Amino acid sequence: MTVSKTPCEYGGYTGRILRVDLARRTWDVEPTAAYLPHGIGGRGIAAEIAWNEISAGCTAFDPIAPLIIMTGPLTGTMAPFSGRTTICGLAPQGYPHEWYTRSSFGGHWGPELKYAGFDGVVITGRADTPVYLEIEDGDCRIRDARPLWGRGLIDAQKRLIDRLGPRWRIFSIG
Repeated sequence: MTVSKTPCEYGGYTGRILRVDLARRTWDVEPTAAYLPHGIGGRGIAAEIAWNEISAGCTAFDPIAPLIIMTGPLTGTMAPFSGRTTICGLAPQGYPHEWYTRSSFGGHWGPELKYAGFDGVVITGRADTPVYLEIEDGDCRIRDARPLWGRGLIDAQKRLIDRLGPRWRIFSIG
């Protein structure tokens, strides 16, 4: 797949959101513009995706519950304090009343996602074995993560950097 060089009509966006279905091990792209201008920034777009896709009775561990990772329009620019990446979805910490919630992190991962051609990633489904996503130049590969399973975060990240190279940015959980 080739990264579209046509900018989104709204400034600051690549115009593409990566959709990954882990159960089917497939991915697709949807236009960011579908959420603009009413969804403002990464948090606003994520909230709209959640509003449209999280149905009543859905729980945090349901395969249909989306995990939404979004950047904002200034992510990847020199604007001060603009490099945050937002993670949104249903969170189990409020059990028995699971809530839609968000968190954010800084660093290089969000800008690198934008440089790879995506404003965000929406993940659904449950893989039958551990996997990781390798996102590069408008492409996504769903890779086998069984060799990383059970390792600590630092060791898993080190192994990925050894495999992929020092210029890669790793975002990991678990």
